Amino acid sequence: MIIDTNTNLQLTPVPIERADSSAKTQFTVYYNQGPSTPKVATTMFKDVLPILTLLLGIGLNRGLDYFSNKRKIRKAGKRWITELTHLELPIKNQINILDDFLKENNKENFLTPDLSIIKPLDCEDFKLLDKSDLVKYFEKINREKYENATILSSEINTFIAILKSQHESLKEKFNEYKKEISLRHTLISKTLQNITSEYTRYVFAIEKEIGTTPDNDPRIKPMYELFTAQISPYSKSGNFNMYCLQAEFLVPLLEILSELRHDDRVTQITNYVIEGRIIINEMIMEKHYLSENFTKIRTEYGSCLRQLKQIMQKI
Repeated sequence: MIIDTNTNLQLTPVPIERADSSAKTQFTVYYNQGPSTPKVATTMFKDVLPILTLLLGIGLNRGLDYFSNKRKIRKAGKRWITELTHLELPIKNQINILDDFLKENNKENFLTPDLSIIKPLDCEDFKLLDKSDLVKYFEKINREKYENATILSSEINTFIAILKSQHESLKEKFNEYKKEISLRHTLISKTLQNITSEYTRYVFAIEKEIGTTPDNDPRIKPMYELFTAQISPYSKSGNFNMYCLQAEFLVPLLEILSELRHDDRVTQITNYVIEGRIIINEMIMEKHYLSENFTKIRTEYGSCLRQLKQIMQKI
């Protein structure tokens, strides 16, 4: 018989008495009670406990990561929705501002109306947001399919790009207009000075010719009256109404000069008058182009407002 020496044996004494007439003899018999079951179970539990603890820790960490990530995605998605919601009022305000501007700009003067360009429409706040979070929000929180989530995210980002483009275009067109108008104001002022100088030179030439003051000379009197009425009152301030300057000074002056076309001494005055008319026509065209551009931008803002409402219904 093979005896396993590694087995933990425990012998338990059992007293046995034998009947004898003369005396009582007591024997003690030992029997094997087997391995100690409670001790083995305790040992196994101690061995399994670290593994259970490890698995529980992994599961707990993953659970915490899952809920933490979900909270993060929800928070990021809500930030996107909040920023989108806050665009509606600025778009409406910008449309109203453009309507008022166009009404004033279409008047026949070159007083540039004030234009407020609303800052939130530059969409700079969206640069701080992660586009991938938006897809995750639609996919995990709104339970959208990945394909639908990416399509909706793309639609939103395209909308933002268009809105930002309109904001930049509005600033660019307005700054270009002010620059061009300012340049032409400078040019027309210089041209008027040249016209006045040539006119004065012509007056002296006629005076020298006739040997007296030429106030009543038919070649000078019409121009003198025109300069007195249209130039003298604004010579200091320079606040000419370009439409009036064109219609009430340059055009009549050109008609007077055409009667003197055979007199070479008025040739330079004529050239400056034509130059002045060209400059003012360019200013008028700049106003026209600005109105066209702003009307297009206003239309685009209207489309953006409708698109924003559609997006908000989807999300």
